[in-house]
Amino acid sequence: MISAKDRYTGKHSIEVGSIAKTIGKYLGFGGEHLEMLEIAGLLHDLGKLAVPLKILNKPGKLTAKEFELIKVHPFYTYKTLSQVKGMEKIACWAGYHHERLDGSGYPFHLTSHELELESRIIQVADVLAALLEDRPYRRALTPQEIFQILRGEVEKGKLDAQVVEVGLKVVFQTAFQVRWG
Repeated sequence: MISAKDRYTGKHSIEVGSIAKTIGKYLGFGGEHLEMLEIAGLLHDLGKLAVPLKILNKPGKLTAKEFELIKVHPFYTYKTLSQVKGMEKIACWAGYHHERLDGSGYPFHLTSHELELESRIIQVADVLAALLEDRPYRRALTPQEIFQILRGEVEKGKLDAQVVEVGLKVVFQTAFQVRWG
């Protein structure tokens, strides 16, 4: 559905699902648990259906009001998925993708004690995928820039150190070998 509205978000969600699944495999997840993690990655931006397309694809910096509109999408992802029987865990994992361990994320301002490993995996997969992609407002980042940003987020207490290290390892072993030789 989101691909019909915004081709970029559809491609991004596929990448998040793939990275999340790969991180999950590395951490020992398997079977249905791994499939659920991938589904959470695929659906994490479902709430963007509630955001106007002109804001999603804006080439320049968002205004404060536009950014506030963007920040509601994880809530709508959570709300939509939590209403589907059997999707309660996926709703949390996907809906919490902009939360941060120190409580500075959105929309719920959850902290490390409230965030399951699966939510932390989706968070890291989302950031990694975003940094690897061209965006309307910037080019894809280099491996060095990605390492610097993610390790900085760990140092600030925002992202899970173990998940970031695994994410960097699996992405650099696969995607970067293809993309940057």
